[in-house]
Amino acid sequence: MLISRAFPVQSLRLPVAADISTRIEGWLAEERHQLPLFIPVALGAGIALWFALPTPSSWQAGICAALAVAMAGQLAGGLTRRVLTVGALLVAAGLGHAWGHAERVAAPVLSAPLFGFDVQGRVTGVEALPSRDRSRLLVTDIAGLPSALTARINVRNALPDGVRPGALVSLKASLAPPPGPSVPGGYHFARRAWFEGIGATGYALGDVDI
Repeated sequence: MLISRAFPVQSLRLPVAADISTRIEGWLAEERHQLPLFIPVALGAGIALWFALPTPSSWQAGICAALAVAMAGQLAGGLTRRVLTVGALLVAAGLGHAWGHAERVAAPVLSAPLFGFDVQGRVTGVEALPSRDRSRLLVTDIAGLPSALTARINVRNALPDGVRPGALVSLKASLAPPPGPSVPGGYHFARRAWFEGIGATGYALGDVDI
């Protein structure tokens, strides 16, 4: 009795699965000329996955999952096999590319705020902000901090002549790590600063001396 009841259920599953596979294969065959347009989409999905996942271990898991899908795609046939395999490999490549680029531009980040810190370092960039009545300096090789750390410092007072890239300057400033979003999903300055190599932000508390 048990065998006779189970047999019809099993006999229905195979035709349903075969019908779904046939429909997918037919749709892919109809859209085969547009499938290359999904190559940048798959790469972009991998890059977006890197931004969405929080830790290196989760990035590794994401790459492994994409590779597992690519291997599972080998069990399919026809265009389905190619789409699953190539698409999953492109997702893994996009995630790996974003991870590698982030590691290449990685620079030290200030671990805790510093108030009234004596900044002595080398200027790598000067930006005038007349609409805000201030200037902005990029300073690196700061004494007492990792040499590769770059600080972006807002200066309200007028800069002396000679403050240009390459100049050695001294000033008192308050520094802090680049801030994250003020609200969930908001502008993430710390992420942008990471890719720009900025490890600290702050403001000058007095004049800038050369």
